[in-house]
Amino acid sequence: MAKKVNPSHITPERRKEMSPRGKGTKTLILDAIREKSLLGLSEDATRQDAEQAFFSFLAEAAFNPTSDTAVVSNTCLATLSKKGWPDMKATLPLCEFDFDPKGTPTQKATDILNAVSNGEIPADIGLSLISAMASVLKIEEVTEIKDRLDKIEEALNAD
Repeated sequence: MAKKVNPSHITPERRKEMSPRGKGTKTLILDAIREKSLLGLSEDATRQDAEQAFFSFLAEAAFNPTSDTAVVSNTCLATLSKKGWPDMKATLPLCEFDFDPKGTPTQKATDILNAVSNGEIPADIGLSLISAMASVLKIEEVTEIKDRLDKIEEALNAD
């Protein structure tokens, strides 16, 4: 019986014969913008000159949109903001509450729960703190078990 061939499956040999995949729409738009923005540069322009021209063009297009250029303007604004300023990472707010760093794990968790219930820290931050504390305790537990196991194996091999 003949082997069934999936017509949508492309073998590595077939892939080599095919033309490379095309660029995405956003890449095509940015390439066109880059090409147009660099038209006025001289041949001895530096990379800094080219970047300045590109970002100036992006800013002009982003901040002066027309109905015909709305899509390009949005792309320009998005690119300008991504390239000009890195994405802001969410950070947790600083919280102060009564906490005994020398207490037992149970006392520490109780301090955190009390702070949550008193409104001193948000519940999600309290949960994060208790989860972090549990992770540290798990690491300590595994490390202690490994040390004990090593000692047992050492004692058994000594005989």
